[in-house]
Amino acid sequence: RWYPEVEPRDGAYVRPAIRLESGAKSALDPNRPITITPYVAEEAAGIDLTVADVTTIEATRTFWDKVVIAHGLRRWYERRGELRQEGQRVSRHYYDLHCLLGSETGKAALGDLDLGADCVRHARMFFDRPDYDLPSAVPGSFAIAPAPKMVDALTRDYANMAAMIFGTPPSFDDILESARQIEQDINTHS
Repeated sequence: RWYPEVEPRDGAYVRPAIRLESGAKSALDPNRPITITPYVAEEAAGIDLTVADVTTIEATRTFWDKVVIAHGLRRWYERRGELRQEGQRVSRHYYDLHCLLGSETGKAALGDLDLGADCVRHARMFFDRPDYDLPSAVPGSFAIAPAPKMVDALTRDYANMAAMIFGTPPSFDDILESARQIEQDINTHS
């Protein structure tokens, strides 16, 4: 069944569907319980849809997971001369990094190199591919910002992805600048 969009838009890039991903490969630390209220609760006056004590992974880990993904995307491109998944649905990782960098959580994550090393260890154990070059995912040699020849495809992907963002999406140039800043900050901590 297809569900109506919160903000109806034309285009098939974002389908009105829900995809749940789960598996035993996800790292769970650090985590904490939080209360979640779904967006639909705003439309269901008088019904309490909040769910208490949902174990969630801390956003600091999400930050580092995205750093590792961005590193893998860049190294894949450098080794193969093509974007992984033809650049489809990957700009979201750079968007997430941009948003996290602008938060206190992202700033705290940048200083937690031990957590970054744990995320790399986890990725090497469960998601490693030679072309990701995860052994080089260490301070001093992280490659997070897209290579120049990746940018056009990522920009198109981001324009298509913008329908998933509430409000006005940040410019992709700002997102690229954040990726460069993250790369520089992490690599100068070597």
